[in-house]
Amino acid sequence: MKKKQIVRSMARIAATVLLMAGLMLEGCHSKKGKAPVSATEYYTCPMHPQVHEDKPGNCPICGMKLIKVTASGGAEEPHEPLDTALIYLTEPVTRTVAGSFKVFTPVRTVSNDTIQADGAIGFDQRDINTVASLVSGRIVKLYVNYMNQTIRKGQPLMAIYSPELLSTQRDLLQAIHDRDPSLTRMLNEKLLNLGMRTT
Repeated sequence: MKKKQIVRSMARIAATVLLMAGLMLEGCHSKKGKAPVSATEYYTCPMHPQVHEDKPGNCPICGMKLIKVTASGGAEEPHEPLDTALIYLTEPVTRTVAGSFKVFTPVRTVSNDTIQADGAIGFDQRDINTVASLVSGRIVKLYVNYMNQTIRKGQPLMAIYSPELLSTQRDLLQAIHDRDPSLTRMLNEKLLNLGMRTT
């Protein structure tokens, strides 16, 4: 009983394989071969030159109109009219440059329109300078009272109290009193580094 079932299933498999092989062979023979494209002329796509067709139509890849190519390698004009927006591309350059285009001629007139607009007068921000203090301390008095006030070169901006600066000045006076030239020179350099002028 088992042998008969095995033989039947083997026969079914063999029949199925033979049937599939026959269908495949029949499909290969029944396909009609594409007509060979003439070697002297054919139609191709300007964007996809690998497309070669024996009759006019559209490119199967991008849908553009196919153009005719002769054996000399030159492309002929398509038989169907181009899009009107692109016609100027097929015209000679001289005609395109010196063509008839719509232009506007300027006319000198006096305008009667009046425009009122609110505005604010500002200042040139390129003239803003930042003054950085080289010593720590607190502002005792301001000589500039408001923003954008005009000042002149060398004008004092503020008076500050700095314990660090005061201590260095006292040390310098003591060094001058003690006639210590090396300490005096060192304290003078320190005051210069703090932005002070010494005499």
